[in-house]
Amino acid sequence: MSRRRSIIQRASLGLFGAALLAACGGSPGTPAASVAATASAAATATAAPASLGPAAVTIQATDGGITGSSPQFAPVDISIKSGDVLRVTDTGTSEHNLTIDVTGLIPTSSASRSDRVLIAVDLLNRSAQAPINLPPGTYRFYCSIDFGNGAGHTSLQGTGMVGTLTVH
Repeated sequence: MSRRRSIIQRASLGLFGAALLAACGGSPGTPAASVAATASAAATATAAPASLGPAAVTIQATDGGITGSSPQFAPVDISIKSGDVLRVTDTGTSEHNLTIDVTGLIPTSSASRSDRVLIAVDLLNRSAQAPINLPPGTYRFYCSIDFGNGAGHTSLQGTGMVGTLTVH
């Protein structure tokens, strides 16, 4: 009897999780399949394989919290070797992420956004890390939370939570 109950509970949790992704993710008009694909891609980018060593560089993402200051990254200019691990630590009161677009620039519209690197940090774990497997060059990074809606952490003009990553 308890094995059957366990199977039913697991199936119920799976269905609940799928419904939650479809109902809570994305913006109005975003198809559920797109939301699920985005969630899957984000999980892939932020999941730290067991073989990842310590981070070569750590960057802090913070917001005004109770002080009311502007959201920002610290430091805003970082250098890293290709393949090294970058850790993002959220020291604020809202969720943040570090995003690098495929162009290496900050997109000029939310529709033109195409993530190449996405390190998402949730408020429970407070940090996430990923290897930066980019060719040598200079890339702009930004927080893509609510990007382009006027209330996001980065504006379409490239102000707010932005910085520059140099890969050697």
